[in-house]
Amino acid sequence: GIAFKEMKVEYTGQVKESRQAPLPGWPSNDTMDVHFSLPRKLKEEDCRFKPGENVVISIDNPVQNRIAEAMVKAVDFRSYTLVLEVKGQMPEDPWRKKRYRIDSYANRVAFERQANALMQFTIERTTVCEMLVSGGVGRIDAIVKDDAAVMRRRQLRDR
Repeated sequence: GIAFKEMKVEYTGQVKESRQAPLPGWPSNDTMDVHFSLPRKLKEEDCRFKPGENVVISIDNPVQNRIAEAMVKAVDFRSYTLVLEVKGQMPEDPWRKKRYRIDSYANRVAFERQANALMQFTIERTTVCEMLVSGGVGRIDAIVKDDAAVMRRRQLRDR
């Protein structure tokens, strides 16, 4: 379905370093491919994980014990393997004894785009940004109306 429990890691690839800077407060954008064993009783039509979808990896509870976020690269029902591109790194487990839970997860691409746009907006310090900063929370509409009234008076005076 939309979550798998007791997933065993079959293979962990090398860390691929990202050239993209991470968002402030977020871990690095480095990734690694991790192959998990799918349950043998799972039927292809019952699996809701598709390539390109986001998942979260945890020990048993994704809210309390989240390990990493990942993107599904492949779901192979011939070898019963789920291949994930994990953002960050998996915990050390040389004997492959740990078991993980994998859940569907909301896509964070839109969030990253919005956060990057907001950071760029505040770095450039445009006139609009200055107005937002000087306006204070909840007073922007009143300030815009006041500024519009001042501009109208200036236009009428300059005629």
